Amino acid sequence: MVGAGCHDRFSTRWRTNGLLVNRIVLGTLRQRWLRTLLVGLSTLFAFTLLGFFFAIRHGFAVGPVQRGADLILIEPRGGHALLPIGLLATVRAFPGVRFAVGIAGDTMRFGTNPHPVTVTGLSPRAFLHLSGLVKSGALAPGQAQRWQADRTGALVSAAAARKNGWRIGQTILLHPMPHSLPHDLQVHIDGIIGKNNGVNFSGDVNVHLGYFNRWSHTKTVDALFAQARNAREAGAVAGAIQDRLSNSTTPVHTQTFRSLLQSIVERLADVNTITAVVITASLFGLFLICFNTVLHSVAERVGQF
Repeated sequence: MVGAGCHDRFSTRWRTNGLLVNRIVLGTLRQRWLRTLLVGLSTLFAFTLLGFFFAIRHGFAVGPVQRGADLILIEPRGGHALLPIGLLATVRAFPGVRFAVGIAGDTMRFGTNPHPVTVTGLSPRAFLHLSGLVKSGALAPGQAQRWQADRTGALVSAAAARKNGWRIGQTILLHPMPHSLPHDLQVHIDGIIGKNNGVNFSGDVNVHLGYFNRWSHTKTVDALFAQARNAREAGAVAGAIQDRLSNSTTPVHTQTFRSLLQSIVERLADVNTITAVVITASLFGLFLICFNTVLHSVAERVGQF
């Protein structure tokens, strides 16, 4: 009988305490609805921020591996400022290389606009293949074919066309910068390059490499991009090219595009550490906000009973 009485008193006290807690919680939600709403929105924002930073970290980790994994950057080494145009044929014929693009560039002015535009000379066929502009939908196939056939034609970026009011079929005249080459460059716009999510090494105005060299009276390129036949062998091909040209009159420095992107990321910052710190700080701040809000709400309600 004594045990049964204690059990009844315990059950009654448990039900009473449970009802009291429910009244405190539900009453707080009703009377402090704005505070509850703000806490809910803060929680949603914190988890959205969490997903955003995880996406950034994943992008930095996966992006350099997927983008341009088969590309090799070839630059002059030491005191050599430029590479001879003849090196382009040598790299194209190198075992394990599928395509090679020569790149030369300069800055010029259009009209009275004080902001310069970047003019880039490119090997047309290899550039279209390596960049994947047509495949990605950034450039219409007809525009690409027209540019390949037009020796004085140009592909312009959508941003430059929008800023300067350029349109397809228009012939534009670009003026040299002060203390640069003394004559103008006339090009015919054959196409406009839209947004491209792939590897992009084009400029504002992109012309044939041969036309650029005739205009600049040079037979050089600033750098070369080569595409390896097998992405897994890109590092070995890059090393072989560098070793073969190490004792030539134009020694080069080679590296895969993937290692280039990874080195840039490492120089900028340790992305994983930054995102981890930000995520931890965000969640800790959210915990403090929620705990403080609940504590004050419960303290206010307990005083009413």
